[in-house]
Amino acid sequence: GNIVGARSRSQVLEILDSGLREIREGLSVDRVLLMERTAPDSLRIRGRTASDPSDLAFSVGFHGVLLEVDAGGALGHVLDGKLPAAVGSTRDPGVLEQLGGSSFACARLRAGTTNMGVVLADRFFSERDVDETDARKLRILCDALGLVLENVVLDLQGEKLRSLAEKDELTGINNRRNIVRILHAEIERARRFGKPLSVALLDVDNFKRWNDVHGHQVGDMVLQAVAQLVTSCSREVDHFGRYGGEEFLVVLPETAVQHATLYAERLRVALEVQCREMLAEFPDLPVTVSIGVSALESRDDLDALVRRADAALYEAKRHGRNRVCIQRDID
Repeated sequence: GNIVGARSRSQVLEILDSGLREIREGLSVDRVLLMERTAPDSLRIRGRTASDPSDLAFSVGFHGVLLEVDAGGALGHVLDGKLPAAVGSTRDPGVLEQLGGSSFACARLRAGTTNMGVVLADRFFSERDVDETDARKLRILCDALGLVLENVVLDLQGEKLRSLAEKDELTGINNRRNIVRILHAEIERARRFGKPLSVALLDVDNFKRWNDVHGHQVGDMVLQAVAQLVTSCSREVDHFGRYGGEEFLVVLPETAVQHATLYAERLRVALEVQCREMLAEFPDLPVTVSIGVSALESRDDLDALVRRADAALYEAKRHGRNRVCIQRDID
């Protein structure tokens, strides 16, 4: 089942691989296979992943391995939830023939309410049988692995929810609430350690015309392009977020106003040049930004710091747009 998003799926697969290896070693079996149904109620199962000491490479990947389940056999009962675990032998002649062994243990693997499939374990290489004790142990180990997977999935889902609460849905960068929270923390840190702190407030010039001429979908593309370039032009220590409709706030820790102005000018030029390439199909409207810069002063609170950057931004607009103004321009 698809229990997490694509970015997190690799983490779950790593835990699955590690868990299957521990099951193989804990049971002293040769092979452990995790299989899943090809469709609900299907009597065909396909491979998800495997653990054995041979390092066999399947030509189509293990996901291409298919087994036909014997109706009424031990494996079928486990798949249908009628048994928590079982040993397959004479009741599963077709599966045994496909696996090439004389017996196997099987148990369901679940992560919370999500059915991950069925785990098969055998002693194929050593040509020894498994028994009911092995099946009971397999069930216990599968339950333990399922609990680990459930906890990991819950953690990943929690991280995703936190990320959704902190990120702007359109651009993927910090939303206003989170960038303001970050700026609060950076102001406290700057005061505690006596370090400089600057902010840059940038606004997309003539943004209303983009929406009016080309529609809101293209306007969204412009905002996404600007957010992408702000991300690529900023340092790891910098923070940035969408502050308003077409406004972006960049927080520049340990940065004096002179260096913040240089950063803002580099950003302005990069945006003008690279947005022209990214949005080349719309040559009639250039994408430019106006930027206001301010630095933290001794009596500042967050509102005063941002208010000065906003006033500098207004001056940049008033003087023709596509330029950077700093707080001393308006003192």
